[in-house]
Amino acid sequence: MGLLLVALAVTAGIWWLSAGRSDKEERGLRPVRVEEVREIVRLSTLEIDEEIAVKGHVGPRHLVARQRLTGSVDFDLQQLRMREVGDTLYVSLPPARITLRESTEPGSYTVIDEWNDKLFGSNKMTAREENEIKRKTLEYARRDLKRKGYAERARRDAAANLVRLLGTTTGRTVIIEN
Repeated sequence: MGLLLVALAVTAGIWWLSAGRSDKEERGLRPVRVEEVREIVRLSTLEIDEEIAVKGHVGPRHLVARQRLTGSVDFDLQQLRMREVGDTLYVSLPPARITLRESTEPGSYTVIDEWNDKLFGSNKMTAREENEIKRKTLEYARRDLKRKGYAERARRDAAANLVRLLGTTTGRTVIIEN
């Protein structure tokens, strides 16, 4: 469903960028187009909705839970750079960044089991201990998503959209630089 929304947004972006252009605008890349390019890249973000297992311990206390994460893979648009050389437009796409956070939906975090290695120790974790385990789990999930290729996929999609849309709207050759 998220990819369908991205496809619809890109289609709307193509229409918006191509509607009402004059011949004078087609000859060059106006400064306003940099903002339009940023909108195209913004449309290329990849939404994340994952359910993960939370496993960890603090001292002798252990926790197993289920947690839903939401987030996105996007780009720092302040670092987006463009330059023209002849009839070629070079676009420097910044590195993708993965943003993850706990879902705020009801039931998105469920403790499955808690235990203590000490015979008469308390099973209950403090909020601080539980948050420490959640923080470590988020870091692991971020690395795992990167390993699975989410960032590379978002970059490929953004680069393909930029080449197609900018090539169509400017009539120029578009090259995405690393």
